[in-house]
Amino acid sequence: MISNILKEKDHWLAAENALQAGLIISDDILSTKALEFAFLCNEEKFKGLKGWVDNFKKRHNLKQYNVHKEAVSAPLQDLDIIRENLA
Repeated sequence: MISNILKEKDHWLAAENALQAGLIISDDILSTKALEFAFLCNEEKFKGLKGWVDNFKKRHNLKQYNVHKEAVSAPLQDLDIIRENLA
């Protein structure tokens, strides 16, 4: 059942660990992982379509960010200090 997929999201998503490791979790990755988990739960009707991904992100307060080359290397912990120095 789809509710089982949502209940077990922490086991297959591990978003916090992925984000801490600097990994990017795209909509395609979310959908693919959900489909893999649905398969393991014998949930044949689950499709993991864009609407499901969008609703999943809303339910779990996941945001989409565009990462640019310079942004990837920026030290986020020093961002406020850097901004003050620019002013």
